[in-house]
Amino acid sequence: MLLDMENTRRVKLFRNGSSQALRIPVDFEFPADDEVILRREGDRLIIEAVPRYTKESVATALEAYRRLHPKHDPTFAADMERVRELVGRTEEAGDPWER
Repeated sequence: MLLDMENTRRVKLFRNGSSQALRIPVDFEFPADDEVILRREGDRLIIEAVPRYTKESVATALEAYRRLHPKHDPTFAADMERVRELVGRTEEAGDPWER
């Protein structure tokens, strides 16, 4: 496998308490968010930014959900509350439904 050296850095691992850690070089930094998604693919660890949910993307997803799950579904209210929590965490301060 050939490495794209422009988009590749070699970094040292270190211990932070009982966790293994690495320093992310400044040119690889994520936005100021405090969360990323970490997943393993074989011998690789992939770090990805947590997706940003906009009012439009949530509205599209909700419309698709509503078509599949009528409101009398007992899980609908709980699912809607979870969506509101997720959107609230990923939007800037304020009510994401009023944007």
